[in-house]
Amino acid sequence: MRADLVDQMAALGVVAAIQYTFANTRSSWGQRVEPAVLEWFYAWRRMADRGIIIAGGNDYPYGKPSHAMMSISYLATRKVLRGDVLPSWLDGDQLTVEEGLRGMTVTNAWVVFEENVKGSITPGKLADLTVLSADPLSADPFDVRYIKVEMTMMDGIIRHNQMGILHTAVHDAGTFRMGVDDRGLWGPVRSFEGLIYKGAEHLRWGSLLVSYDSSTVAMALPEQHDYCVSADGWVQFNEPSIRATEQATVTYEDAAVFHPGKIRVTQMTSMWANDPLLLVHYTFTNVGSNRLSGIYLGQLMDFDVVSRGTNKCG
Repeated sequence: MRADLVDQMAALGVVAAIQYTFANTRSSWGQRVEPAVLEWFYAWRRMADRGIIIAGGNDYPYGKPSHAMMSISYLATRKVLRGDVLPSWLDGDQLTVEEGLRGMTVTNAWVVFEENVKGSITPGKLADLTVLSADPLSADPFDVRYIKVEMTMMDGIIRHNQMGILHTAVHDAGTFRMGVDDRGLWGPVRSFEGLIYKGAEHLRWGSLLVSYDSSTVAMALPEQHDYCVSADGWVQFNEPSIRATEQATVTYEDAAVFHPGKIRVTQMTSMWANDPLLLVHYTFTNVGSNRLSGIYLGQLMDFDVVSRGTNKCG
């Protein structure tokens, strides 16, 4: 940049799309360009002080290792290590953590003409939001990079969840107990109740399987997370219900990256008192825009009767 170009940008109302990732002490520009040019490298504070609107990013996929919070920390500190001493050409033009957050949220939404539906948590806008492990505005700017994205929601649907915020139903009508969660996962992973019969745990996990082709299968495997909870689809647990002693209904969607948004599953499980029977009823809805054909469905139950070592199913 140059001072006259920055002044012209401000006069014209040009937005500066900057990449938070690059302005840090690992940058090699200090050894590659002339001092006169280096003086206006990453001059973001001077640009913002002139009223230039800053839209933020991190040059994905090149900047993939620098997740959003790390990028904002670089923006505010320009340090890779806490003890780094900033050279003169890097120091003085830092932006604040709040400016970094705004650049990645409300400003980016405004730049793409979507400020009426995105960018802030406001009534009437899409429920596109993240839950962080700490408040970045009260944290030390360097420590902002250690803040984790615990949960991501898009259109009101949880797409990424590290918090364990899932509702769980545990059926217990007297003969045995069985646990299911919001994403159709059977077993003790979150409910701590798989299939308990006569005091023993007999199920590691179970899941509905959905396949659209010969190479991909979606499932609720704990390490795979292909299903996400639909809006208002958390477990609804009724006891008693019209049909059974206990009934749980959950609605989840196929959110796997290789076939997103095609199938919505409503799973209803019923159990009767003094009867070792659990009935599962699935309803499948095409929520995508394309006609579906060649879909394969299955149910996988990883039973561990007696123990995993012997696995004597019977």
